[in-house]
Amino acid sequence: MLLGGLLFSAAWPFRSVRSAMRDIPIVFAAAAAVLLGAISLVIPGILPEMLSGGRFTATADAINITGGILFLSATAFFLARYLTTKNSQEMLFACFSALNAAAALLFPFRLPWSVQWWSWHVLRLVGYVALLVSAFAILKRTVEEDRVREESYRTIVETSIDGFWILDSRGHFIEANAYSRLIGYDRKELLHMAVPDIEAAENPEEVAAHIRKVIENGSDRFETRHRRKNGEIIDVEISAHSLQSGRLFVFARDITNRKKMQQQVILNDRLASIGLLGAGIAHEVGNPLTIIKLYSNNLLKAGLTDEIREDLRIIEEAADRAAAILKNLLIFARPESEGKEPIDVNESIWRVLELRAYDRKVNKIEVSTSFDSELPRIMGNRSKLEQVFITLSPTPNSP
Repeated sequence: MLLGGLLFSAAWPFRSVRSAMRDIPIVFAAAAAVLLGAISLVIPGILPEMLSGGRFTATADAINITGGILFLSATAFFLARYLTTKNSQEMLFACFSALNAAAALLFPFRLPWSVQWWSWHVLRLVGYVALLVSAFAILKRTVEEDRVREESYRTIVETSIDGFWILDSRGHFIEANAYSRLIGYDRKELLHMAVPDIEAAENPEEVAAHIRKVIENGSDRFETRHRRKNGEIIDVEISAHSLQSGRLFVFARDITNRKKMQQQVILNDRLASIGLLGAGIAHEVGNPLTIIKLYSNNLLKAGLTDEIREDLRIIEEAADRAAAILKNLLIFARPESEGKEPIDVNESIWRVLELRAYDRKVNKIEVSTSFDSELPRIMGNRSKLEQVFITLSPTPNSP
């Protein structure tokens, strides 16, 4: 009685005791009762004498009254908790504490083995049974809630657009979601593989070192590349977290499209820079070209030999060609307009081909064209459309 009163009354000042009582109240009480009973049978003299001359001793009365007072304080605490939380578990503890408090405080007024003595023991037994049934009901509800929670978490992970897997400390896959399909493997196949089997940016030694780093630091976030089953390489962003068990929780996101967009932005910036540079060059070179054309034209009118006149015509044609290229550079260097205008697609393609003519000549690239003269104009942004044509135009690295 004293031990039970101490346990239940300790729930008032100590939150950790309340938490433990919610988890193992019956197990603890039963174990303590069995232990004390066993000690009293094995070593009878170790516990104070409880009966003398057919009556309970003063020590027995003191122990029970103290336990009753402690149970009474626990009753007040659990009632106050119930009024705040409306949790039926708190009311159950309050009733159980009140029952034991009444039995302990009325202990001095009972004779051993009397009807009253047996009645109170039966009531206490009913209380223990009720508490035991409640504990099992709470345990069952907790297990069901944990199962539902686990299913919810699993559903969230399985339906996530991001990849998720669990690794052991050696990098072997223990669990994985739909990311296996993203890289072309069946889930069962992936669970017989390790990270080096899909890693395309790091060798096995580097992967092992990276795993050790995550375990030591607790987490890491980085970008890498994975190899799909068909050999295709994709860019992925990894967020890895280590657990005390040595396992790693890893989230992976396919960022291949994002990388391509970033590269396109860089290319557009480079084209803009080239356009500005070209504008400066066009202005600087334009004047000398005009002078070359002027003097070659004047010389053609002079009485020169046919051979010299042919050379002058070649010079004039080259100057015209250079002037056309400079004109196109100036067009590309114009600030972009977000508005739309009628565009001759044939003209835009031809302008791009003229800009890349020298590059094709040096690299011996031949381009054959077939323009539809009846192609109607389209509404669009000329500058952006011609940037697309530049990107698509043949280069030495084109397949």
